[in-house]
Amino acid sequence: MDRCAQIPGRRFGCWLLSVAAAAALAPGTDGQVTRPESAQRVVRAFDFEERALTLEEVPQHWVRWVHLPPRFERPGYPRWNASSFDDAHAVSGDYSVKLPTKGGSTALVLASDVVLAFPGADYRVLAQARTEGLEHARGRMTIRYLDRNQQPIPGAEASSDLIISDGEWTPVHVDLIGEHEGADSIQVALELLQKEQHMTREKAAHETWLEDVNGAIWFDDVVIQQIPRVTIRSNRAANLIVAPETPSLHTTVQDLTGESLRCRIEVRDVDGRLVTHTEFAAPSLGREVEWIPELTQYGWYDGRLTIFNDRGVVGERNVHFAWVPERRRDFVASGAHFGVSVDEILPAHRDHIPLLLSQINSGALHYSVWNRDLTLDGIGEFVEGIRGLVSELLEEGHRITFVLSRAPDEMIRSVHIQEHELFQLLEKDRQDWLPYLSRIVDRFGQSVRRWQIGSTPDPTFLRSPEIDLRLAMMEEILQTMAPEPIVVTPWSAMQQLDPEASLAHAHTVKVPSMFHASALETLRDDWPEDLDATLLLELPDPDVFGRRAATIELVKRIIQLWRSGAAQIIIERPWTISEDRIHQMMPAPVLPVYRTVIERITGRTIVGQFPTPEGCYAFILDGPGDDAIVAWNETADPDSAWIRAYLADGPVTLIEPFGNSRQVYSVDGLHEVQIGLTPIFIEGVDVNLARFRSGFRVEPSFVASTASRHDMHLVLTNPWSTPITGRLRINEPADWNVSPRVQSFSVAPGATRRLPFESAFGVGEEAGARTIEVEFDLSADRRYPIVLLEDDIELGLEELQLTPSYHFLRDEGGVFRDLAVSLLITNIGDEPVTLHAFAQAPGYAREQAPISDLPPNQSTMKRFVFPGGATTLRGRSLRVGLVHAHDLGRLNQTLKID
Repeated sequence: MDRCAQIPGRRFGCWLLSVAAAAALAPGTDGQVTRPESAQRVVRAFDFEERALTLEEVPQHWVRWVHLPPRFERPGYPRWNASSFDDAHAVSGDYSVKLPTKGGSTALVLASDVVLAFPGADYRVLAQARTEGLEHARGRMTIRYLDRNQQPIPGAEASSDLIISDGEWTPVHVDLIGEHEGADSIQVALELLQKEQHMTREKAAHETWLEDVNGAIWFDDVVIQQIPRVTIRSNRAANLIVAPETPSLHTTVQDLTGESLRCRIEVRDVDGRLVTHTEFAAPSLGREVEWIPELTQYGWYDGRLTIFNDRGVVGERNVHFAWVPERRRDFVASGAHFGVSVDEILPAHRDHIPLLLSQINSGALHYSVWNRDLTLDGIGEFVEGIRGLVSELLEEGHRITFVLSRAPDEMIRSVHIQEHELFQLLEKDRQDWLPYLSRIVDRFGQSVRRWQIGSTPDPTFLRSPEIDLRLAMMEEILQTMAPEPIVVTPWSAMQQLDPEASLAHAHTVKVPSMFHASALETLRDDWPEDLDATLLLELPDPDVFGRRAATIELVKRIIQLWRSGAAQIIIERPWTISEDRIHQMMPAPVLPVYRTVIERITGRTIVGQFPTPEGCYAFILDGPGDDAIVAWNETADPDSAWIRAYLADGPVTLIEPFGNSRQVYSVDGLHEVQIGLTPIFIEGVDVNLARFRSGFRVEPSFVASTASRHDMHLVLTNPWSTPITGRLRINEPADWNVSPRVQSFSVAPGATRRLPFESAFGVGEEAGARTIEVEFDLSADRRYPIVLLEDDIELGLEELQLTPSYHFLRDEGGVFRDLAVSLLITNIGDEPVTLHAFAQAPGYAREQAPISDLPPNQSTMKRFVFPGGATTLRGRSLRVGLVHAHDLGRLNQTLKID
């Protein structure tokens, strides 16, 4: 007998020798290289079609994994949930395997030693799954490594997403990375899990999780593949590349099957559009290949490496990277105004964090130092592990807040509290929980002053009448270990802060994504000026709303909060960790956008709102160096969402959230900038001129449409520190009688002046919006080119509403012949009115009808018929309106016949 077969623990060493022999091209009987089964592409496949050849209820090599104490301790997996073959549903062939539930969970596992693990290989399990009758339970597929004693290796397993398919077959897959020593075999588990088994959080006190008692999941075509060992990364450790450096992608492929493989790399932007791609033969022996993608714009990118053979895809990996422009030359460090909140930093990433935070201009870090896996024995190693990170950040001026995110599991078992209700600790024996805190405070308490108790707002605690007492108790405990600690409380923007009590402590206020950006400017209205509050922004889920939506919302939220006076803003960790063996940091799409916003508003204040069409926002940013406007379109018609104004002597620069820029030159003295849904920064603006424009208005904003002269005013505000002088001319409306059209003016620094004028218009003037355009020849700190300013006023009759409509009338033969025009007239005033309604069409006599004493808050309808109008008036316009019977008031409108 082969000695390798006699020693199970050593059989892979012998297989490695056989692979080495195969590498020397030792042929098999068919002339091909002979490889062990575990080194093949498809290691094992199960289609469950052996049911016709066996009397067993479960497939060969598979075992019902149930609670059978003392041999198998599997609470929650009762024996009555019996997995079995099933011929009611199948993807291919006649049979699948069914995992039912009558209450409790169900599992079917592949026996150990059926699939042997090849050292250093990566594996993928694919299957088809179908659920039915599940409301609370879910399906799942898990793959894990077992050691030579058929015991699971800790941390050496991976699970699919939870499965729910409502009667449809759906593909499922899960990958297992071969980086675990001592792996002897592979086990696959097919599962139906009740909430008790699939929920990632612990059940809260008095919470009840319901179970399904009449549902099932089916699995079919379970295939175990060996997949290539693949890596892809960019040329920077944290995958953030700052210009002038350009991105490059580095790939390696190691495959133990000996197949001829090809590689394809695709780079897609934040919207999923393909930007560039390449294809090449997979390099041998894991040699690294570098490729420089041709990128023309800064942004966030997804680089996906796909490995394929003649039969299809055999492996894939992706890397997210961001390419950003150089920092603004006049940028001033943000200090603690902006930061990030991080729940965990892997040891391999600790050296990258200071540089990454510096590159995105962050100056504050909220870092979780308690988590579920923390133990008393491990605190010392944890403290030493983060010492260098904390020291470097403090030296660079970062403000650090240590967060006690949740009670460690070891502590929970000792003191019996809920994981997030940390203030319950004050009611327990301190000897049971204080050691988990004291070792951390002893090491960092001299330099880190801020200690946040909990990571999520606890509504029960926030409403507690003892909140201030408990905060004081926690502060007293910290004061015994560190000088002048600051206790920080997690709060919710949904919960009202007590203006007086809240001043005694600091707060991290979580702003839910449900808060509309436009509502954020009032968030701090009732807060004291000197309140120590850091706002933690929750962003829309990019998987639900799209990646770009999250970046757009980030910009709008920060601008609105900055306008409200918020001084400290943080976002949750703006990067992800790859699930491959190198566990690299990858930027989320919001990371480069966050960098842009910080760079554009740090050191600047919002000093006014620039005039824009209704539905658009435009805020003026004033600060050292050049000034700017940030603008976006919320609800306006895209065709009307433009800024047309003289903004500066030369060109202005438009910068979108990812940092791409272009210049806009003035044409005939005006810069034209379209405002889109994505916010833009308009740099190089003359801020005083912008403020002069924002302070300009015409009063009154509503003018009665009567045939009389109207007293009106131009309102000018001087934002310069010197007097302004000049001449102005009212250009539009050109057909109005305006007096005077030309005026000289002088306004003192910071003052507002009202310049009177009279206007009159003809009886045919239509109701609705009118634009007053004024041309300024202006001198302030210098002589400016001609400046055109506009403001809209409304013409109408305040007590009347007119709504015209039309429809076509058929003749006896069913042909549309005549045109009927209807006028709905509503009296919204306080007194009865007597009117004449009229409709006038080209080529027809004027039609009119009296309206006598229409009462307040009442409506009436008048109808006019134009014979043959269905043909003659198509594409023409009619004049309709109302005339007061006893004065000069008129309400004219145009009705277009389409």
